[in-house]
Amino acid sequence: MNSVRQDGTRRTLLALLLTMLVTSFVHAGQSESWDLALDKHNVQIYTRNVEGSAFKAYKAVTVVDASLASVLAIFSNPDANREWLEGCVHFEEIERSDFYSYSAYQVWDLPWPAKDRDFVVDVNINRIDEHIFHIQMEDRAERRPEDSDRVRASMPSGYYLLTEVEPGKTEVVMSQHVEPNGNLPGWMVNSLVTDTPYKSLRNLHDLATREKYSQASFVEDDDGRITGIRLSQ
Repeated sequence: MNSVRQDGTRRTLLALLLTMLVTSFVHAGQSESWDLALDKHNVQIYTRNVEGSAFKAYKAVTVVDASLASVLAIFSNPDANREWLEGCVHFEEIERSDFYSYSAYQVWDLPWPAKDRDFVVDVNINRIDEHIFHIQMEDRAERRPEDSDRVRASMPSGYYLLTEVEPGKTEVVMSQHVEPNGNLPGWMVNSLVTDTPYKSLRNLHDLATREKYSQASFVEDDDGRITGIRLSQ
């Protein structure tokens, strides 16, 4: 086995192990396993029941033809987040400490007569190694006053795991469990738990290959710590 293949195998195994550890931590105490709910166009959606909740969690997996820098450039751009996250009509950075940590306010459109839902989350990016990034989202509803025209939802758990499986190809794992609050029935929300992440990842495929993001590269300081992302002009 050549060195390139060995490196790729090592990254895949490390990412798999990290996914298992994160999933075990986030869903500690649950006996439900993931069930494959959708497998279409290079996107796999898994769902599971969550103890004490009427709403299912999901885990979505795909491989995009883009570098880690390209994918992270999209995740770090509020306008791009509105474009690829299906149903997200407003994405605003409230506060940013540095490349690795920021807070965001999101608004998600729901069909009438339901009110739109909004979230406030802290986003923390952890660079596992040169080829793997883990992004944890933590609910921070108290950071912004509630809007009477919307219902403040909560996100008990959410993360992204980005792994460069080979140069120019990145595996994206996104997992969330959301409590929409209000009076939405579980069956209605659960009917969207495969459709929304599927459309989001298909949008990400399209966006990541656009010229603006396709040549993105990391900007690092003298210690090799990422300080930003440079986009193609």
